[in-house]
Amino acid sequence: MSITLPLPQDKKITFTCRVEAGCLGPDGQLHVKAFCQHAEKEIAFFDTGVIQWRLVPRHDKSEEEIQYSIASKILTREQAARYFSLLDRDIEDIENFFHGFLVRLINEYLGHE
Repeated sequence: MSITLPLPQDKKITFTCRVEAGCLGPDGQLHVKAFCQHAEKEIAFFDTGVIQWRLVPRHDKSEEEIQYSIASKILTREQAARYFSLLDRDIEDIENFFHGFLVRLINEYLGHE
């Protein structure tokens, strides 16, 4: 099966990361919303034919830190992995890239780099 990229918007997978305020230091609650907006702009250009990136503050600990969805339908990690594999992507590679990217941005924000 041949899949043409970029995917239409309603077929792209939305990668939502809920960012904990505490990762931004003791006054992180004051900055987490602005940080998420900044980080979302920074990552917006990575694999745009397949992924829509969404970073939001994590206010509810019962919600997953990472969530995948397509057209507002929430996917399990396993479903997302299968979808990515159809597109010749590996979910582990995507998550590892994202976590490295997020750590770098947090360190820059905190002045560690």
